[in-house]
Amino acid sequence: MKSFEDNREIQSECCEIMYSLTLDKHFSLKLMDINLHIDILSTLKRFPEDKNVQIKAICALTSLIENEPSDTRLFQLKMHLHIQKALQFFRKDQDFLLIVADSLQKLVLSESYHCPCIRAGIHLNIQNVMQYFKRNKEIQCSCCKAINNLAKTELCSVKFLDIDLHIDILSFMRRFPKDKEAQIASMKALTSLIEDGPPFKFLQLKIHLDIQKAIQLFSKDVEILQIAVCCLQRLFIDRSYCNLSIRSGIHCDIQIIMRSFEHNKMLQENCCVAICNLTLDKKCSSQLMKINLHINIQSAMKKFPEDKDVQLESIDALTSLMEIGSFQKQFFKLEMHLDLQKAMHFFSEDKDLLQSTIRFLQRFFLNEFCCCPCIRLGLHLDIQAVMHTFPDDKEIQSSCCVALFNLLNDGIWAPDLLQIDIHIDIEAAMEKFPDFSDLQREGAKVLQSLSAIDKENKIIFDKRNPLA
Repeated sequence: MKSFEDNREIQSECCEIMYSLTLDKHFSLKLMDINLHIDILSTLKRFPEDKNVQIKAICALTSLIENEPSDTRLFQLKMHLHIQKALQFFRKDQDFLLIVADSLQKLVLSESYHCPCIRAGIHLNIQNVMQYFKRNKEIQCSCCKAINNLAKTELCSVKFLDIDLHIDILSFMRRFPKDKEAQIASMKALTSLIEDGPPFKFLQLKIHLDIQKAIQLFSKDVEILQIAVCCLQRLFIDRSYCNLSIRSGIHCDIQIIMRSFEHNKMLQENCCVAICNLTLDKKCSSQLMKINLHINIQSAMKKFPEDKDVQLESIDALTSLMEIGSFQKQFFKLEMHLDLQKAMHFFSEDKDLLQSTIRFLQRFFLNEFCCCPCIRLGLHLDIQAVMHTFPDDKEIQSSCCVALFNLLNDGIWAPDLLQIDIHIDIEAAMEKFPDFSDLQREGAKVLQSLSAIDKENKIIFDKRNPLA
């Protein structure tokens, strides 16, 4: 390459050989150790108008970067600028742009290129390519993959939304509704943008209907369903989308997915997250209960008792459903408290999961019908065990006090709690965190309820206690 710098045929062939070598990751460092990446870059600069040379040089350098994304020697080449020049110079060459767009999406797998790409305005080049080659599925897919990779950095995501790139992605999605690759690429890109975008940008476009169509068209395809449900999770974080989605019947589609793929752990988990987000709009909860979606969530819990993520998301979804209406009795009849107790025992040292179970019990105990069987089952002992396991966590101590107060049911079950000396645990927690007002308040309520019943021992309140 050094001896025949001006011979484009030789340079092109050498670049192709280099690319072939980089397909084996083992050779990448060896090539860079003799500065071959600099020779390839020189060739790229020397023949800017030669399509053949440009393709082979860009592919060789991108492959090196893909293999060694953290190598600063490659970052110093400013490869994104050379790709941008190629995108501009050959902006109407369909075959060329297909290869360059693919190289770009591989380049931006490395986050170190994200901000430099946006500063250089590559997002504008991507949009130009998408708008010029609307019917080229392969180019559109590569552009969507590049957008998805870049959108992992918030600055990039915001810039994409500023130029309404989500509209171009949605147009592509609608243009190829029955093409699996097109649906996957577009939904992934949209999911990445939804996370940082203002809700109204997506609300006006009714994206949920396009996702619903994909779910129905690819009802047997796990890969597409997984991506679609993840996209819905993000959309449902905005309450205005929840109500619209319920009207279109998306909750019924989620239920069909849960029933059809009951043995797929990831789908069950993601469906539970989507349901939990749907309940952010309290009007939706009753609609979800009408179709017995809580039964599907419970089935997921039973199917994967040893999987923390499924248990956590299931419990959170069920807790959200209990936020509105008197659904505790229905949950009790399904013996959900037994599933919850199993989770508490199996994950007896997992703080996140136990915190979720305590939140569930807080609401569950609000129905006095549930309290007696739970006492007999020993759930008050399980709550005490949580307090003992995390004595230094004030949030958990406070949450446990709320659950215990609701369980007491106006003091009816005070003797059972006094028998296990729960007041000692509460007093110890209050003493440890004197400045945490939530714990002081909730602990005092439990102690007050206990002392009203415990005539013999008379629990004495600390004078600092707000309910003394």
